[in-house]
Amino acid sequence: MKTRKWSFLLDDYKRLMDALGAIPSVEIEPLPRGVIQVFSALFEGSQTWPSEVPEADLSSIDPSLTRSLMPFQRDGVNFAVSKDGRLLLADDMGLGKTVQAICIAAYYRKEWPLLVVAPSSVRFTWAEAFRRWLPSVQPDGINVIVKGKDNLRGGLVNIISYDLLSKMDKQQAANPFNVLIMDESHFLKNMKTARCKAALPLLKVWMILFTLRILGI
Repeated sequence: MKTRKWSFLLDDYKRLMDALGAIPSVEIEPLPRGVIQVFSALFEGSQTWPSEVPEADLSSIDPSLTRSLMPFQRDGVNFAVSKDGRLLLADDMGLGKTVQAICIAAYYRKEWPLLVVAPSSVRFTWAEAFRRWLPSVQPDGINVIVKGKDNLRGGLVNIISYDLLSKMDKQQAANPFNVLIMDESHFLKNMKTARCKAALPLLKVWMILFTLRILGI
């Protein structure tokens, strides 16, 4: 099957959806309402990005971590705090998204336990990153889930793969998390997949998404 793409102005979005909706046997997946509202507000000038983000108080975070932040990483942490801990980190590879995510999560440490959802191949890489950057977290406080029977809240920091997360619905419902890191969050771009359905109930309070690609959500 050949795939084609067309580009339309945001101003024409409603007319486009009306026209497509009038075509029989065509399935349409609209843009989320929040995306339309945000971009419309920006183009209309009713919403602007703050010119200066306030400096966050990071005194409660391990000094070994905060001293290691590059200026642009510190800016990312400040921005996250200004947005109440809900953001998407989409920096290029090698710019230290992991360090930023750990620092942001540590800012909300009073709300832990923390859940990190990542591809299976990097679960133990995340565990090592926490041991390196947050030495105040004891090694036995880092819980890497390797099978479906493991306790999802077995540690202060809990790390699980997307595939295992979709198999642990009952534990999720009984034990909600307030702080989450979603690594490679473009895995969640399809609302119909099991991993997305398992992740959506978790995305409630402080949420750090990061990816190498800008999400189409």
